[in-house]
Amino acid sequence: MTPLKNHTSLKGEDKLERADNSLPVGSGLSAPRTAAVILAAGFSSRMGTFKPLLPLGPERVIQRIIRTHRAAGVDRIVAVVGHGSDRLLPLLTHHRVDWVANPRPEDGMFSSVRLGVARLGHSPPAFFVQPTDVPLVRSTTLVHLMRQRLDVGAGIVI
Repeated sequence: MTPLKNHTSLKGEDKLERADNSLPVGSGLSAPRTAAVILAAGFSSRMGTFKPLLPLGPERVIQRIIRTHRAAGVDRIVAVVGHGSDRLLPLLTHHRVDWVANPRPEDGMFSSVRLGVARLGHSPPAFFVQPTDVPLVRSTTLVHLMRQRLDVGAGIVI
């Protein structure tokens, strides 16, 4: 059995996690860590207002996405920011989310994906790409995708 160590969450409560960098005990998985790249650099031109900061229930879209990934056992989150970053960075800092700026968001979403993956480096064996356009993904869906990846030995699960 893998030894456990204490980890203090953002709210200051202690949680147990595996000392070998596998997913938190509560996730029911024993897989290598998984990261997430949140794409939040777009102009939100069709929406007419900045999507990451739109209210979604009691929180903002970006907060919902962060919370969902953390609930699934994702331990490292990188947000790619661009347009509106001055309004988004205080929230990302508050939630201890790493970020990278896309200096040319007009080059399209894939330019943000490349920057986010580069910011992750070589450490995570797997990562999610989450546009802020799709905030209603459930943590159980993310856990299911992590399990599928392990069960079939796939490098990519879509």
